[in-house]
Amino acid sequence: MNPELQVVDVWKSFEGLNSSYRDSLADLGTPLRMALGALVLAKDLYGISYLSVEEVHDALEAGGVGIEKKQVSNAISRAGSKISRRKIDGVMKYRATTQGRRDIEDDLLPQGVQVTFIESGRPRLARQRLGDLFGGLKGSVRICDPYYGIRSLDSLELIPQGMEVQFLTFQMSGKEDSTRVGHSIKDFRHERPKTELRRLSPPLTLHDRYILDDLGIKIVGHGIKDIGGKDSFIISIPRDLVEDLMMDLVSAFDRKWTSAVPL
Repeated sequence: MNPELQVVDVWKSFEGLNSSYRDSLADLGTPLRMALGALVLAKDLYGISYLSVEEVHDALEAGGVGIEKKQVSNAISRAGSKISRRKIDGVMKYRATTQGRRDIEDDLLPQGVQVTFIESGRPRLARQRLGDLFGGLKGSVRICDPYYGIRSLDSLELIPQGMEVQFLTFQMSGKEDSTRVGHSIKDFRHERPKTELRRLSPPLTLHDRYILDDLGIKIVGHGIKDIGGKDSFIISIPRDLVEDLMMDLVSAFDRKWTSAVPL
């Protein structure tokens, strides 16, 4: 179901916020920045695209931020281009725009964590953002992405030449022509011999999307072939914040990699 239209218990969702996000919300300072924080977290953590004024107020209250509904309403009415508006089932609802995100993301996230938001319908900007991310990868790179296609290869080409890359996937996108994809993979392997692509076969499967390198974890909201075609985000978490998780993910990836077959 489209998250814009589904019935969501915002209060229950935000009651489960961890202490880091609760503290960050409270420290944003002004009603507008707090409202933006609630909208960003609703989208990134719970997949809720739009919230009404009442839902933003509920989210903040459930997250431990004491604020009056009138303050939320006034802040949103003065937000300008930082918030987009849409009437859904007769109710005006709101979401944070890119400008709004940039205004609060550095203060909302735990220190060291970065989020790159990529709007749909902006393929050039998406490629630039993905190029910036991939250009900064260090050491050995492991990429887990359940679906692959020609656009996956386009994205992998943004990783600097000479880096060792392992791309683990599960199945081809249903809209792709298998013969064309096969020829493209053959050409890609010839040009990028240090990038290896493998596919898991049933009963093994993949669900998660992430990138591991020597610097940490990158969590990808959509597959790398879809970035730019859909609203998406990439969360970058430094290694020193997730050392134990990194070890677990590397071990799990390597076990699956051993069982996978080359593309």
